[in-house]
Amino acid sequence: MKVILLKDHLKLGKKFDIKEVSPGYVKNFLIPKEIVMSATKQNIDSVNRLKDENKARDEEQSKSIKDVASHLDGKEIEITKKANKDGKLFASVTEEDIRKAMQVLGLKLGKSFKIQIDKHIKEIGTHEIIISFEGKKIPLKLKVKEAE
Repeated sequence: MKVILLKDHLKLGKKFDIKEVSPGYVKNFLIPKEIVMSATKQNIDSVNRLKDENKARDEEQSKSIKDVASHLDGKEIEITKKANKDGKLFASVTEEDIRKAMQVLGLKLGKSFKIQIDKHIKEIGTHEIIISFEGKKIPLKLKVKEAE
């Protein structure tokens, strides 16, 4: 029986692939788990249309990622936090703090961007963080200042 995968499946393939699968496996496992749908002409046409839309969206997202990468290159981000007299922060810097600071620069990072922090940032000073996406890594300077 020919089916269209609605999700990635370890043994069968990737989303939107058309596969030949035994009818019992389809009826008893794949359809109840909403992993496949039957490969009718109408379904194949709609899947091809979805593939084209996904491809266009991915290309647009890739372009926006490159734009963000060019803006980030060589920038320094500043965050202000409360600290004690010794320069130790009362609360460490989080990914959310970094994302908010980047919005101040006019850059909004989507979920595809990962912020890598080597160690917890718990003191005032300059630290290095890495923004990664699609296998690319951009090092950034993070300057933590004491709130007044």
